[in-house]
Amino acid sequence: MRVLAHIHTFNDADVIDQTIEALLRQTRPIDGILIVDNASIDGTLEQPSVKHATVLCHRARYYPCHFNFWSGCLYRLSAVSRIGLPNRDYMLDWGETEYGYRLMKAGYKGFMHQDAILQHNIRGYRSLTPTEVEGEADEAPAFGYPPSGLAYPPIRCYYSCRNIVYFALYEFREGGIRALCRIASRALRLTLYFLRKPRNHSKQRAACFRGLWHGLTGNITARY
Repeated sequence: MRVLAHIHTFNDADVIDQTIEALLRQTRPIDGILIVDNASIDGTLEQPSVKHATVLCHRARYYPCHFNFWSGCLYRLSAVSRIGLPNRDYMLDWGETEYGYRLMKAGYKGFMHQDAILQHNIRGYRSLTPTEVEGEADEAPAFGYPPSGLAYPPIRCYYSCRNIVYFALYEFREGGIRALCRIASRALRLTLYFLRKPRNHSKQRAACFRGLWHGLTGNITARY
């Protein structure tokens, strides 16, 4: 059996030598080291230990993606003119998914630029609010949703569940039943997350179930 060590890097000049040296000191000597560098600009690949590795470089400062969150997205006006404006029925969640999917079907490509910086101001009327619930950090990984230390208000529970299920059943056409189940399972995980909390979350549970029902029945025009 041959063992290949893989290291992915991006501006890791300060740690790449220690990483490779640690690999070279393994009890069972490795047969090779592969570095996949994501366009580092800090001299990562000029460090002395890199000579022990095979290097693959991604020189582009951007990479393709299907969609991104609304915040920070830029769209060509010609594309918007062709496919229309975002669907106003996708409130709060998954509107960017539906719009990105619509753009992709129309033949457009999306890209993420690695140098982009987004200052996301969530002050004021927040859709996510910090919580101090005992055990929150331990419970969140069970279903992976919502993020640890954050609580979804009922209105977002409703729209998240409804929009996810509706998109999976009535909009998405690629990937077959397996992809459909993976998408829809996100709404189920959110519902299960609140089912595990017996106190003070009855409104979230009710909103999740109502959203699931409207998503299953195709009622995308309903409002919370």
